[in-house]
Amino acid sequence: MTSSGTQAYHSPVTLGSDVAMTASTATFDNTVNATVAGVQGLGITGNAVFSNTVGAAVALDYLTVSGTTSLANNVTTNTASASGIQTYTAP
Repeated sequence: MTSSGTQAYHSPVTLGSDVAMTASTATFDNTVNATVAGVQGLGITGNAVFSNTVGAAVALDYLTVSGTTSLANNVTTNTASASGIQTYTAP
């Protein structure tokens, strides 16, 4: 998914596959989970705002954000494999 502006997700998000997205800011007002624990991941090029848990019900394989990140709750990624990566690159 690519957008030069903002992207806002107000309902719970369940990843059906790995997702790579680009947006000035991606905002998730509700939960973000994988379909199968440790299989689907989310990569965001841009800023991200997470207003609820990420991977709490079903852990993501990875979460990467290239811009600023606001986390209001816990982030859970797969720690049973070489993945389970969480990367936040902005200062």
